[in-house]
Amino acid sequence: MDDLSPDYDALPIGEARARIEPMSSHKRGRWAISLAFLGNGAAIASWVSRIPEIRHEHGLTEGQLGLALLGMAVGSLLGFPVAAAMCARIGNRSSTVLLGVLLCLVLGAIPFAGSLSGLVAILACFGFAYGGMDVAMNANGVDVEHRYGRSIMSSLHGMYSLGGLLGSSAGWLIAKLGIAPTTHLIGASLFLATMMALLYPAMWHENPTGHANHPTFAMPSKSLWAIGAIVTCAFLCEGAMGDWSGVYLRDGLKTSAEFAVSGFMVYSLMMTVARFSGDALMTRWGASRVLRTAGTISGTGFAIALFSGHPILALIGFGCVGLGMSTVAPIGFGAAGRSRQMAPGTAIAAVATMGYSGFLVGPPLIGFLAEWITLRWALGVVAILSLVIAGLAKNAEG
Repeated sequence: MDDLSPDYDALPIGEARARIEPMSSHKRGRWAISLAFLGNGAAIASWVSRIPEIRHEHGLTEGQLGLALLGMAVGSLLGFPVAAAMCARIGNRSSTVLLGVLLCLVLGAIPFAGSLSGLVAILACFGFAYGGMDVAMNANGVDVEHRYGRSIMSSLHGMYSLGGLLGSSAGWLIAKLGIAPTTHLIGASLFLATMMALLYPAMWHENPTGHANHPTFAMPSKSLWAIGAIVTCAFLCEGAMGDWSGVYLRDGLKTSAEFAVSGFMVYSLMMTVARFSGDALMTRWGASRVLRTAGTISGTGFAIALFSGHPILALIGFGCVGLGMSTVAPIGFGAAGRSRQMAPGTAIAAVATMGYSGFLVGPPLIGFLAEWITLRWALGVVAILSLVIAGLAKNAEG
């Protein structure tokens, strides 16, 4: 045994148990919140993978699809303050599980929307649960990271990306087998809701009373506006990839439904691989250099996807976007947490609100913009935003 390791056999039983049990509970808590991130990504990817078919089933124009996505955005924005209040009152563990189960159950209701107004209403509920769960599970992740004693947020976001990869891959396979979106989404709903409920006993549980009197919202300090802009640009790019890459491949490049799903699948694969190596890149190069490289790679990927005119090259371009965007959000949240001008939790919440607003509001705006200048040029605007990340990179240094 290492000389620095405690000899548990020589300790009183109570003291030895006190030293061992927290470590095991932290490990269980990390795996539980990791699976919550994975389930969240799988749920949203399951919906995203069937957007092209659901759009055609309902006969929606790009503007009408944008309106439906706007319903999801509004629901998510309403979910942020509710989730913050839930975390303060019942803790982020209970909030994560409750909102996660709700998210999964509403997923199964999406195919039953009988009209555009019905789809807007269901997606508003879906967005409410999705946005609320994002707030709660990130709060739990920060709590576990603090007790773990080292960075784990990049790997947690990697688990979200892995969930997106698994969800989109399943969607591709199910679409290729000719299984209807209704059967697919109901099955995914029941499986993921059960998984979320089973995570509850293993998740790290904090005492919420210490946070009950803290403000739910706070305006970011001046130094956080640039960090918030970086995260907003990154999340807007991610939202565009999720909601519009499949539509672009199917309608813009005239591919099959199953090939259209592969755009988000390739994007998710590259993002997943890169996020699990994000901590090592940060240690070696630093935040500013990583962000400059990330923004450049993403912008180049968009250019390849949008202007090559070939489906395979478009997939390569979307893969580059995933590679570039992979580290941006974890770096942004880390920089916010290191801010000395605001409490870490308040700073992270402010930046997260800005970022998720871009993720949720951006895709509907792309739909409306596509009505004017075509979807290709609307996504070109997003490519420009990815270059803004490179320009603001110096603000992320601690």
